[in-house]
Amino acid sequence: MPDGREIIYPVILEAPALQRALLGKERVLFSRQYARRAVVLSAERKWLPLSLDSLENAPDGRPAPVSGIFWSLSHKPEAVAGVAARQPVGIDIEIIRPVRPGLMEKITDAEERRLAEPVTDAGFFRFWTAKEAVLKAVGEGLRGLSHCKIHHIMDETALIISCHQQHWRVEHAFCGKQIASLAFQHPDAQIKWIF
Repeated sequence: MPDGREIIYPVILEAPALQRALLGKERVLFSRQYARRAVVLSAERKWLPLSLDSLENAPDGRPAPVSGIFWSLSHKPEAVAGVAARQPVGIDIEIIRPVRPGLMEKITDAEERRLAEPVTDAGFFRFWTAKEAVLKAVGEGLRGLSHCKIHHIMDETALIISCHQQHWRVEHAFCGKQIASLAFQHPDAQIKWIF
C-alpha cells in the first residue's frame, strides 16, 4: 500500500471463443465461472487469500465475503469483470450500444440528466453501470435503483453516487465498446484496472 492508499485491482477479461459459442444456460454458467476467475486474479494482485472454491453466494444470491474480503463480478457475452478488496465493492460491465428513447428517464431523474447534458448512449451506460455497481456493493440489487442518485460528476472517468445517505465513488474504464464501473467508498483508494 504505497503512501497509505489502498489499491484495488479490478480485472476485465475478454470472453474466450468457447464462451461466445455457448448458448443459454451453458453460456451463463460458463460466464459466471470465468468472471470468478477475474475475481481471483484481482485478489492475487493484493495477495488476498481467495480461490475459486472459496467464492460462494449468500442465501439471498449476493457474493458472500470470505474472511473479510469482499468481491463482485459481472459478465456479458463479450467480457467478464471481477474485483476483490478489503472493503465493500461492486463492479458492472456493459456494451455501449444505442438505447431506446425514454430509457434514460427510467433510470435517472431530471437533476441527474442535467449533470451530463447532452446525454449520449455512452452517458446512459456510464450512469447505468455506476448505479448497478453501487447496488451490488450495498447488496441491494435493482430493487434499490430509486435510492441511488448521481451526486456529482468528477470527470470523464469518475463520479459520486449517493445511496441510502452514503456516498460511493465510482470509477469507469472504457475498453473498446465496453464500459466497466467500480464502486467503492475508501476515500484514498487507488484503482489499477487490469485488462
